[in-house]
Amino acid sequence: MELDQVLMDPEQLARLGIRILPLDLTSDTGNDPDIHPALNPASYFVPLTYDYIRKHPVDRSDPETAESFDKIAAVLDPEFRLFGDKLSSSAVAGELSSLLHHEMSSSRVNCEDETQKLTWLNKWRETDYSNLESVFETDEVIFSTHISWDLEGLYVCRIRPFQPHVKAILSHSDIDNSEHTLLKAELKVILALMYSRWSMEGLLDMVVPVMLVTFVGRKARCLIAIHDGHQLRISKTPLYLAENNEIWRHVVRYMGGGIDEKLDTKRLPVIDVVEG
Repeated sequence: MELDQVLMDPEQLARLGIRILPLDLTSDTGNDPDIHPALNPASYFVPLTYDYIRKHPVDRSDPETAESFDKIAAVLDPEFRLFGDKLSSSAVAGELSSLLHHEMSSSRVNCEDETQKLTWLNKWRETDYSNLESVFETDEVIFSTHISWDLEGLYVCRIRPFQPHVKAILSHSDIDNSEHTLLKAELKVILALMYSRWSMEGLLDMVVPVMLVTFVGRKARCLIAIHDGHQLRISKTPLYLAENNEIWRHVVRYMGGGIDEKLDTKRLPVIDVVEG
């Protein structure tokens, strides 16, 4: 398999004017003192606090919820076999994506009725992919390889009362050498989501931050992207072992967190706002 079928060449990213910035999933802030917050993608989102996740775990008293989580945990066990075979890395990534989807949509304890689910907390609507069909396929098996990927979850913020933004979950087969660059699927999804928000919700003059959580086999990373009017900027975490309990809590913190309302998303290009 040729890796250029799957991975973006760092030099190609540079030629396209795509700037990659570091992001630490275990941190509470993506602020970099050397970058203006409006030009730092990570500044546009505020993860939930670690304490919030601890105080408001998923309510497993509902038998159906408990059964769903238990089934996924059983499938993710390294000893699990399906018809005698281990799960493919793409299937494992799909199960992790499903697990995160359940984290987002399940009721949590010690919450007010209107904030029982993480999707309710920030007024998201979970949506289908029909508005993306004119842009790209939401899943793909890469020709002449055993590599596949799938867009597993899509959450769009209502324009009011919060600034528009979108979050998504991507599952992808495990790939060597993916640590230091982008998967082509990640870039496709980010660009398609930005385009769909701009063109189909009348947001052409606005910054529309995109957060993408990618599962690559048993590993996970988070990407946050904006277009500043001149170039695409993407903050990217390292790849972490998703099944590490502490890392998983951080994944949920980022996926469940909201938009930073202090940052103005109503004007493009952002660079003119910063320099003006």
